[in-house]
Amino acid sequence: APPSSTPVMAQFNNTMIDIVEGVNDLTNRVQLKATFANFGDVEDCFNPRTTSEKKRAGEFPYIRYRTRESAEAALAACELGSVFLNGIMLRARWRQMSGKRPPERLSKDTHYDLNDFRKRGQGG
Repeated sequence: APPSSTPVMAQFNNTMIDIVEGVNDLTNRVQLKATFANFGDVEDCFNPRTTSEKKRAGEFPYIRYRTRESAEAALAACELGSVFLNGIMLRARWRQMSGKRPPERLSKDTHYDLNDFRKRGQGG
């Protein structure tokens, strides 16, 4: 990533958490957002439409908070096992990327160079 975008991306990821356990097909975005709003101002909430779609896309539901402190509070509560939705305990982790594949599947060397995309656009 270009140096100028690194701090912005770090800040963006430091306010986002993935909900990795406890969400099912009956969970909707409004419920998820309301549950996690207990820890601070939620700027964005995403929930894939179905569990099977989530698995196919490799995408987890996520919450983006206005501040890192809110995200930390939500993570701490999840680690203590005190966050429930529809009677199901939720587990979370820091969001490690914004793409659709789980971070475990990416090598540490994975990166994209803008020049690669320019070359493709020019037929090469």
